[in-house]
Amino acid sequence: MVRLAFNKTPQTSAETLSVIQSSFKKGSEFFQKKKLSFSFLKEGLPLGSLMEVCGPAGAGKTEVVLKFLSEHPELRVAWIEENLSIYPTAFEQNKVSLQRVLFVETSRYLWAVLQILKSQAFGIVVLSASISNRHSDLLDEIERRRIQIAAEKASASVIVIDESTTSQGSWPFTVQLYVTRCRTTGRVHLQVLRYRGARQWEKALPIANGI
Repeated sequence: MVRLAFNKTPQTSAETLSVIQSSFKKGSEFFQKKKLSFSFLKEGLPLGSLMEVCGPAGAGKTEVVLKFLSEHPELRVAWIEENLSIYPTAFEQNKVSLQRVLFVETSRYLWAVLQILKSQAFGIVVLSASISNRHSDLLDEIERRRIQIAAEKASASVIVIDESTTSQGSWPFTVQLYVTRCRTTGRVHLQVLRYRGARQWEKALPIANGI
């Protein structure tokens, strides 16, 4: 397990929305890319894509993400938060080795995500959003598109965990999942709000124990 903290102000060049839009490939090309399988997501997650996992506190968002990470032990993971709140033991309990996880604590989350993707050293980047209370959406449209471009170039997948849902169908999220937990059974219920190119469906996940 490695933990980093970034405090300096990043130096970034100005980018316009038109430049970002011109860098995107057509949707038909996007869906020809390799996908990461996920037992709870029929279509899998395309590499170079953004997935949003949202839902109320305690619903099981982290459990869903850790389940996904456990199914891809070959990939290194960067986990980014403003104030790290995730317990390392949760990774081990979900069969995710800490040897392949980099924890990053920073308020400069956009810069951190872009730098990590640029390194091409990580197959999955998770942005866990305790910082979202300052924003209606954790990432605005331009920021999401910048991350999408970087993820595509790095052939990596970016997962955003947040309590609030970005406007449903908000591009360029390929997948948007809404997570709730049944109070009586403790089972996690997963609703797919958006999967580009697929219909909406729901599935109850057999995750009975909280983290």
